[in-house]
Amino acid sequence: MAQNIFDDAFRNTLHKPGRLARYLNAEPGCINQIGGQHIPQLTPLAAACHQGHLEIVSLLVQHGARPDILCPGGRTALYYAIVQAPRNKVAIIKALLAAPIGPANPNEVYLEDDSANPLTLAIQITQDKDIIQALIDGGATPTAANWRQAKARKLDQYLMSSRTPGAQNLVDLTVDVVSLIIGYADGGAFGSVMKGFLSNMYRITVNPMLVSLDSRACYATTYEQTFKDIPEPKSAGEFKHNIDNFVRTAGLDKFYARNPIFIQSLAEKASALRDDTTTDLGKPENIQRLVQLSLYQLVIYCDDSSSMDYASADPHQSRYGSLCQLVSRIAHVATRILPADAKVQVRFINNHFRGDLTAAEVLPLMHRVRPSGSTPLGEKLVSKVLRPLVYNKIARSDYEFEQPLLICAITDGEPNPGDVPTIRDAVVDCRRALVNRNYDPASVMFCISQVGGDAGGQMFLDQVRHTPEIQDVVYCTTDQLDVKFAELRENERQLEVWLLEMLTKPIMRAVQGP
Repeated sequence: MAQNIFDDAFRNTLHKPGRLARYLNAEPGCINQIGGQHIPQLTPLAAACHQGHLEIVSLLVQHGARPDILCPGGRTALYYAIVQAPRNKVAIIKALLAAPIGPANPNEVYLEDDSANPLTLAIQITQDKDIIQALIDGGATPTAANWRQAKARKLDQYLMSSRTPGAQNLVDLTVDVVSLIIGYADGGAFGSVMKGFLSNMYRITVNPMLVSLDSRACYATTYEQTFKDIPEPKSAGEFKHNIDNFVRTAGLDKFYARNPIFIQSLAEKASALRDDTTTDLGKPENIQRLVQLSLYQLVIYCDDSSSMDYASADPHQSRYGSLCQLVSRIAHVATRILPADAKVQVRFINNHFRGDLTAAEVLPLMHRVRPSGSTPLGEKLVSKVLRPLVYNKIARSDYEFEQPLLICAITDGEPNPGDVPTIRDAVVDCRRALVNRNYDPASVMFCISQVGGDAGGQMFLDQVRHTPEIQDVVYCTTDQLDVKFAELRENERQLEVWLLEMLTKPIMRAVQGP
């Protein structure tokens, strides 16, 4: 098949040395034309957005690609970034909005998609607060149309449900980003406690002057009737009550029914953290997530294959260097309200280390390991993590888990072709084994992430992400961790919150449903 700029952008091969320059030298205008073998035909920029290729998007924008070019159906690159991109959505959206030539319009209208606009699509399809924040920061204006369209597809399902949300249910369910937009933009219909709770929960800011009066009235009507002011828990007793509720809702009674001291300890530390002004983890919405995370034993499964020595998004260190810093920060966040001697478990694909570490011990260990070898990701997940920590234990009829497990796997690329089982099959098998032993599937949760931009790794994550039978126990991040880490490393408060949200995504999805 002959090479062309459109398919190279789509396949993530346009960045190869000299390739874009050759296309532009042969036909300078091709960068903003429509073509390619994929259906529908797209501009090179829209094709890269469709596939989530951040590096290609940045390259094209730097060389004059215009995000405002219309593709078939009246859709732009921004549309494909929001609706189709399987990864890097936020970074791509920011790049399109900041393009030097023909930047994306955050209020453009897609006439053939029921006159939706970017903000409406973000609310309906992604329900991702970071995407909504990026659009609002870029000038997107919340309107009554946003509300009506989102309500039709998302909110009605919630408001018409049979259950009446109590305080704890609302805390768990507020990952629904529609609630955020409505709650923040209602112009005063909410009580002050509720408005403060939702705006702090999502850390999204909207200029109230940008919100139309009809929108405010529309927002207020339903929500003022549905939700009441919700007091934040202040005492250890109130925290314990909320934790007990979560344990029951998440199906974790089997682990903690006989361990009330642990629950009480979490409650006391969570209550103390609330008054710590040095971190944003003490905010009510983050304490809620932190408590949920603390109920799980964290297992960090690291890719230490030879390709981890390649360059990362941070120009000063390799992918493995970024991984070392990420794993250390993850350990510190995960143990924040646990006892001082709390341990996390660290395992590697190739290195034979097997042990439990305090947060302070993690970084020295990571620095002692040297990347080498291949990437049998699923095979080693079974032999080094699932078999010793799950299968061997639940095989005993008298065994009771001390804690449920959260397995955080971080890799840079596609597993070995002969990797058996694949990590997808390993997760499927684990879920089935738990159910067969009368454990809730949420007893072992998975968070799978990527450092580096290898296309093979992105495709493998997509396969895991779109496997229906494990969507309740696995969450595959859409951001490249090294890219996001490089962006936030100078802002410790935001970095901690981002890591906390990433780690708790699979837990919250298990409670609320995908």
